[in-house]
Amino acid sequence: MMQAGTDATSVASVRLLDITKTFGGVRALDHVDFDVRPGEIHAVVGHNGAGKSTLVKCLTGAQRPDEGRVEVGGTAVEFHGPADGISAGIGVVYQELSLFPALTVGENVLGPRALGSRWIRWNEVWKVAAEHLAAVGLDMDPRVPLAQLSLGQQQMVEIARALFSGAKVIVLDEPTSALGLAETKLLFGTLHSLAGKGRSFVLVSHILEEVIENADRVTVLRDGKLVRTMDVAEVTKSQLVDLMMGTDAKVLRSTYEGDAVTLPPASTAEPILEVKDLVAPPMVRGVDLTVRAGEIVGIYGDLGCGHIQLAEAIFGLLRTTGGSVVMGDDLRVARSPTHARDAGLGFLPPDRHKALAADQPIYRNVTLAALHRIQGWLLDPKAEEVVTARLIDELGIANATPKRNAGQLSGGNQQKVLLARWLVHPPRVLILIEPTRGMDVHAKSEVIRIVQRLQVQGVSALLVSTEPETVLAMAQRVLVMHRGRVVAEYVDCRVDKRTLVEAGA
Repeated sequence: MMQAGTDATSVASVRLLDITKTFGGVRALDHVDFDVRPGEIHAVVGHNGAGKSTLVKCLTGAQRPDEGRVEVGGTAVEFHGPADGISAGIGVVYQELSLFPALTVGENVLGPRALGSRWIRWNEVWKVAAEHLAAVGLDMDPRVPLAQLSLGQQQMVEIARALFSGAKVIVLDEPTSALGLAETKLLFGTLHSLAGKGRSFVLVSHILEEVIENADRVTVLRDGKLVRTMDVAEVTKSQLVDLMMGTDAKVLRSTYEGDAVTLPPASTAEPILEVKDLVAPPMVRGVDLTVRAGEIVGIYGDLGCGHIQLAEAIFGLLRTTGGSVVMGDDLRVARSPTHARDAGLGFLPPDRHKALAADQPIYRNVTLAALHRIQGWLLDPKAEEVVTARLIDELGIANATPKRNAGQLSGGNQQKVLLARWLVHPPRVLILIEPTRGMDVHAKSEVIRIVQRLQVQGVSALLVSTEPETVLAMAQRVLVMHRGRVVAEYVDCRVDKRTLVEAGA
C-alpha cells in the first residue's frame, strides 16, 4: 500500500509541530505533532471532539494555532487564512461539497482563477478542465451541468478543482459518508493513483475499514491529544477502537468487528405503522413493512436502493402514486410532513446541516416540532428554555446551554439537538435516516443509547441506514432493500454485516 517516496526519511510535505489551540478555556489541540509525507494517504481518526476538525483547520490555514508551528516542505510558514494554505499547496474537500450545481463541470473545476477575467477562452477552459478530470478518472464532457453527476462523481470534481489550484496535499473530510460502494471504490482508486504520482492525502474518516484498507499511516487523537501515529499495516480495527475510545466503546464493538448478532423472535405487539405496496417513483417500487409497538425496525441498503426515499415518502416529503401508509386510523397517505407529525410520526433527516438552524439558539431548534404543544398561541421563550435545559441534561449535550447557537456545537452534539426535538413530545414512531452518519464510534454509541431509551419509553423506530453495523447495533428486525424493493428480512436469527451487504448488492 505504501507509495514510493513515503519512507520516514523523506522531507514532510507538511508538518505540524507542538500545535496547541484553545477555545474558551478548552484545549481542542494539546501539543500535537502531525506530518504528511509525499505520496502517502495519512488517516486521522478519533471520537467526536477529539480535535480532528481543529487539526484540519490549523493544517489548511482556516485557524491559527496558539502555540507551535507549521512547516511546508521543511520551511516554517505562517497562515493567516485558507488562501495562504491554498497558496502553499494545501487543498481541502469538506464533507459538504462546495460546488455549484447550476454551473458546468468545467466551470466548477477551474473556478474564478480561470473565469474571473472579462474575456473567457472557452475552448481553453474545456481543454484544461478535461485534463484535470482525466487525472481523477473522469472521462466526461466538461460542458455537462454538474447537477447531472452522481454524488461520487461530484466528489471527484471537487478533487479535480483542488488539483487545479496546485494542491500537493489534499485533505478529505469524511469523503465517503454519502457514497455508495461503487463510488467509494472509484474514489480510493483515484487517491491511490494520484498518491503514486507524489500527491499526498489526509483522510479524516470514521469508517475504520476504509482506513485499514486504504491508508498508509494513521494518527489517533483523543480529547485534543495525540495518542499515537503508526503504520496501518501494524494495527487492527479493534486496536484502533481501543486507542480512540479507551474502555468507552462497547455498544458498537462487535458489529464493527463483523461479529454476528442474534436478532430476537418476531414481535407480537400491535402494529403501529403499516406500509402496504407503497410506490414513489422512481426509487420506491412497491414496499410492504410493519413497525410494531416498542420495536426498532432497521432498513439497510446501499445508496440508491430507495430506502431513504421510502422514509421520505412515509413522512409526506415525496409524492406517492400507489399504496398506503397506515398509523392506526389516523393516516392513510401523508399529505404533508405536518399531517404525518400530527398522526404520530417523527422524522430525523439524513443531513443535520439542513435540518438544523445553526445560527439560532439551541432552544429554538429543540422546540421547533412542538411549539404548538408547549405554548399554544403565545410564544414564551422562557418555557422553551426550561424544556431545552432539561433535555440538554438528559441527553448529555456537551458544552450546551439553551441560548447557545446550535452551530457552535460539534456534529455529534448537533445530532443530539435534533433528537431532542422529538423528545419534547415523543412521537409514536420515529423515522431515523442515517442518524449516525459521519460520526465516530463514541458519538454513534451515544445516539444509539438515546434511541434505545426512547424505545423503553414506548417509542417505536424505523431506522434507515447505509451503515450495516449501526443497523445491527440498534434493530430487532432488519429489512434489506435493493432497487426500490425489500429483498430480504432477518428476524429470530444470527446475522452479520457481511450478510446484509451481500443481500443488498
